[in-house]
Amino acid sequence: MGLINEKSVDIIFTMNNYNLTHKTEKTICDVQNLSCDAIRFNLSKINELEAIDLIFDKYHELKKRNLMFDFPIPQSKFRIFFCGKDVLKVKNKKVYSLRFIAHDGLTDFYCDANKSLISLKPGQSIICGDGEGMFTVVDVCDGIYWLEANNNFMLINGKALHLNALILSCKENALIKKYEQFLSKHKPYMAAFSFVDSVNQINLTKQLMNVSSTLFVSKIETCESVRQLNDIIDHSDLVMIGRGDLGIYMNFSDLYFAQNKIIKQAKLREKAVYVATDILESLCENVVIPNRADIIDITHLLVSNIDGLILSAGIKNCEKVITLIRRIEDKCSEKSSYD
Repeated sequence: MGLINEKSVDIIFTMNNYNLTHKTEKTICDVQNLSCDAIRFNLSKINELEAIDLIFDKYHELKKRNLMFDFPIPQSKFRIFFCGKDVLKVKNKKVYSLRFIAHDGLTDFYCDANKSLISLKPGQSIICGDGEGMFTVVDVCDGIYWLEANNNFMLINGKALHLNALILSCKENALIKKYEQFLSKHKPYMAAFSFVDSVNQINLTKQLMNVSSTLFVSKIETCESVRQLNDIIDHSDLVMIGRGDLGIYMNFSDLYFAQNKIIKQAKLREKAVYVATDILESLCENVVIPNRADIIDITHLLVSNIDGLILSAGIKNCEKVITLIRRIEDKCSEKSSYD
């Protein structure tokens, strides 16, 4: 059982900037009528909070749903940007230019971040997103980084960059104040916070964000989060396993065991645990039958007694996906003929 759904695991649908940018009245109506238990707004991928305000003003039923706001604080990742389109086809072996500065049109990519934090050298790798693409630094000259693509992949504007496992601490008071006002205005059921790796971060975030009227969700996304796991769980209302970033910041071979540990410790402490990233990811494509590994993954999670699943914003036919999860869940509650 989930926190919201008393009979079944919670299923949360994700909205991000792509959903909002390409919104149509039918799309928003479909989302607000989904049979999911909550709708998550990934604010690290939504550029304008005002866009959400406008949607809530127009679609009143959407705001009545259980909402989760996912904030890119207390820590966040670098993000890569380019101009002119939403998606760019990166070609293997092609060299691209990048500057850590606000866009000025001089390079293929830009990353609006503090340049003093960057210490990349030729030969080092940059991972995009959850590992779907990779660049190698081939040269650095006059503040421009020349990157050779290691594979063909589709790069989404605003996608995360992983640079030597470096995470940015959010110290922009104006931005935090904006998030705090947004949280206070809409009072979501849950508020998730990124890259939480200490109790001090939790306490500071609670102080800055005024989360008294919402459930505090700590996202477990780094090795340090796992090391501080018990304390983080004790000071949170629930935890979310961010498997995408966790799989980048630790060895792949440790990911399964880390996931099991997080679930086990949350259950021992009687706290809810949600799982995100690659949930039935094969259904992001127009396929009829999901990948078998996806089915086994979902079944394992449900048998592990998790409380919620976070669906990707890229999932197609979301209602069919929800039905599929419910079918697997029903099967898990039955006595298997294979026992």
